[in-house]
Amino acid sequence: GGIGGSTDPNANFTYAKIFDNNDYATTADPAEFPTGSMTVEFLLYIGSDTPADSEAIICRYPTTAGQRNFYLQRDAFGTGGVNKLTFGISDDGSTFDTVQTTDALSSSAWHYVACVYTAGTSLKIWVDGALAGSNTTSIDASIQNSNALMCYGRYNATWGAANALEGRLVDVRFSNIARSQTEIEAHWAGTDGEAAPTST
Repeated sequence: GGIGGSTDPNANFTYAKIFDNNDYATTADPAEFPTGSMTVEFLLYIGSDTPADSEAIICRYPTTAGQRNFYLQRDAFGTGGVNKLTFGISDDGSTFDTVQTTDALSSSAWHYVACVYTAGTSLKIWVDGALAGSNTTSIDASIQNSNALMCYGRYNATWGAANALEGRLVDVRFSNIARSQTEIEAHWAGTDGEAAPTST
């Protein structure tokens, strides 16, 4: 393991994107975005605030329903518990299958997060190399083929600071496969040929 639990917000990540409940970033509609099984992995530093509402981490969630296809959020009191994470996917652009971490993540600390969608089978969240949440009930067989922007730190470019992230985000990567427990643990441990997430 490595960076999980580090309390240094600058932990060896010169290029980490800093979000302060106001900033956000977008990328154009990625044509290669999966519509089947996928994995999204990233390193997340959770701020010390106590959010009054959910905070968006990475989303394709425009203001108009019909093109919404996935979201990752930091939860608040009204969404099941402060600092839990929820991962959701949609096959129709409006309704979502979701999974939430069982336990809250520690704030003012870095975490390695992997969210895995196995088409028609399961949604899972891994935190710091360990399974943190799983849903295997009536999971959609595909993800909506959306043309929405990818948004980091907000749900979309229109909604304001109420749902904006306080934290830092780095090393985001998407895969068009459902990565296995072995692959996720290997990446966390640095035994898959890639450098393990570490801090100094």
